[in-house]
Amino acid sequence: MLEKFTDNKIDHIGFIIYLVTVLASLLFDQYDLLPIVNFIFFVCFLVRFYRVSSGFFSFEFISSIAFFFYIVTSPFGKKVSFSYFSEEVYYSSYVTATLAIASFIFFMLIYKFKYLFYKQSKPSISLKLSSLYIAYFAVLSVGYLFLYLQYNKYGGVEASFSLVRASKVGFAMKKSSNYPYDLFFYWGTSVSMAILISVCNKKKSLKSQFFHLLHVFFLLPVLGLWLAEGERSSLMYVGIISVVMFGALVKQILLKLHHVVVLLFCFCTFSILGHYRYWLTRAVANKDFSELIKGFSHIKLGWIFPAEFSAINFSLTGSIFLDRPLLLGESYVQSLYQLVPRFLYFGVKKPLALSQSFGGEVRALTEFPQNFGVGMSPLAEAFINFDVLGVVFVISLWCLLIRFYREAMSKPGNPIVTLFVFVLAPMSWFFYRIPFSTLLNYFFRNFCIMIFVFLVVKVGEHLLEKSEKTHV
Repeated sequence: MLEKFTDNKIDHIGFIIYLVTVLASLLFDQYDLLPIVNFIFFVCFLVRFYRVSSGFFSFEFISSIAFFFYIVTSPFGKKVSFSYFSEEVYYSSYVTATLAIASFIFFMLIYKFKYLFYKQSKPSISLKLSSLYIAYFAVLSVGYLFLYLQYNKYGGVEASFSLVRASKVGFAMKKSSNYPYDLFFYWGTSVSMAILISVCNKKKSLKSQFFHLLHVFFLLPVLGLWLAEGERSSLMYVGIISVVMFGALVKQILLKLHHVVVLLFCFCTFSILGHYRYWLTRAVANKDFSELIKGFSHIKLGWIFPAEFSAINFSLTGSIFLDRPLLLGESYVQSLYQLVPRFLYFGVKKPLALSQSFGGEVRALTEFPQNFGVGMSPLAEAFINFDVLGVVFVISLWCLLIRFYREAMSKPGNPIVTLFVFVLAPMSWFFYRIPFSTLLNYFFRNFCIMIFVFLVVKVGEHLLEKSEKTHV
């Protein structure tokens, strides 16, 4: 009892010290202290979270790390390598970020840490191996078809390497729309994990299990392509789906020191690779590897914190900086238009999403080109719509969504719906760096893929049964 009281007392005192330090830094204009204070607080929070969870991390653990990563370390990364606006605007953005952290911690203290680690019944994916293979090769076939069509827009794989990410997105938008090939590969990852878990649970010969492991090789080409292109987000989606499925269907994962070291190494490697891709492409194209040495001379400390991870701070800063009337929910209504594919507008200009219209306004205040991406986040969107109250509401809504997700994951149901739930897992990680329209689009498109998988599996099972009856 005394230990619990002491732990709670430490939580409260630690948080009060943190808030006092932040407010004192703002009061005395010590802006340079804020990133360091936030980063130290982030590390302390992880240590505390690790202790409470006894070394195990759950879905909530991953989601909470995501929240603090984008809220706390993005200002740290921005201060190291970026300088978009004045100190006055930084002041406003830090106040908003601090408010977001405060509302989150307040919510956590109400519900207590113990509710995040309650035991749950393990979900199961009760599909035959034959049905899983049907689903697997169906989604991969469509995924590779869309991948081929998408890269044809860029002029081929080699040409795409010479384009920066913002240019690729802008180029694809001019050519109508992006093909959702990545979503099909996320489904492929989910089904592949289900196959591996199903095979490992059955006591079969090593030869038989090795045969089932071969299906993973069909995923490797696209994973290698993403790695070479520095597509950190796509690789993180695959990793999150795999980890969440393993933790939910097999056993909880014990987080050890060497796991943390490997994760940090991968994070830094992906970050540097994304920035280094330009020189790597030139070296391969010109067959002159002196370009690689030349590229290393341009490496900066800020590369460890990729530009995309500063998106939330950038969008918050911009939303406070721009003197504009509150949208009062207008951007959420506009998100519904984004569900309709561009080609269905038949020549009529598709309404811009908030991230595009907002990005145009922010770019007008900078020297960045038109294709420069401006990160949007639910926090910034909530601020633009409903000011500070919107920020507090979004934080609370996020906590509730995590609980609903946990309940959905623990209840038995249709196996394909269970796969769908696992594919949605990365939404918690990227909740704080993409607009509501993107979240809605991700959910809706994956829902359509779920229906596609359901129909393919049903037709495949029917044909297999018919074939078996014919041979009897």
